[in-house]
Amino acid sequence: MALFSDGQGEGNSFYPEWKGALKLSFYLVVLHLLAGMIMVFIWNYISPAPPPLWFAGLGGMIANIFVIRYALSKGDVNPADRLGEKIGDLTAYLATIILVFAASIIFSQAVNFLRVFVEAEFYQEIVQGMREENILMIVLTLVIMPALLEEIIFRGIIMRGLIYNHGFKFAMLFSSLLFAFVHFNLIQGLSAFFMGLVLGWLYWRYNSLLIPIMAHGFNNLLAIIFNRSFYIPGYSFAEELVFQPFGFTLLGIVLFILGIYLVYRNSRMV
Repeated sequence: MALFSDGQGEGNSFYPEWKGALKLSFYLVVLHLLAGMIMVFIWNYISPAPPPLWFAGLGGMIANIFVIRYALSKGDVNPADRLGEKIGDLTAYLATIILVFAASIIFSQAVNFLRVFVEAEFYQEIVQGMREENILMIVLTLVIMPALLEEIIFRGIIMRGLIYNHGFKFAMLFSSLLFAFVHFNLIQGLSAFFMGLVLGWLYWRYNSLLIPIMAHGFNNLLAIIFNRSFYIPGYSFAEELVFQPFGFTLLGIVLFILGIYLVYRNSRMV
């Protein structure tokens, strides 16, 4: 049985509506910037070298936790209720993995086209940190904690509230725009917007926050694996712009269609 319906007017007491979601995202950006400055200030007392990526990630985790606590204090729903259903069917996770891997291939090619017009220096610094820093800390701060905390914010809190107040279609689009906004730059923002649509759709289809948490973490893990251990032209980041081989992009399209079919067949949406 679905937690949501594709219509407005249900559960209008749910937080947030669209203005509240916009305000929450603004708070998140401000807190991330403040946390980043504080972490840099602290690191300057530890080492003269620039702070590592994982250390900045710790600041982001703290900012996310503050926003979650604030958001949950505004609503009247038990936090555990926002997790939705428990998904024990392994087929659901397999379908999600196929869909997310395919989406990452397609979106990376879209980012390649964007890079024709936009510099990618900020993202290049992130990738350099992925490649050079302690792998355990990178996985913790770029995979595990962002997947958990960001999905609680953007799907479990923002999208859930928007669905009840404004309907599913508006909720998926607006929450994805906000998800892109908080990533600070066009390169990550474009990918975050498209991936936000996928994560929001998965949340809707499975009525569960566990699926988008796993999907988000898997997507971030792919970025680390293919920028640290394996190289695929146009999929792994390179300072010089390279487009993916046509066959690899075609594989992504085929797997994307397969993933959508499997999710439709497997999900318990009614």
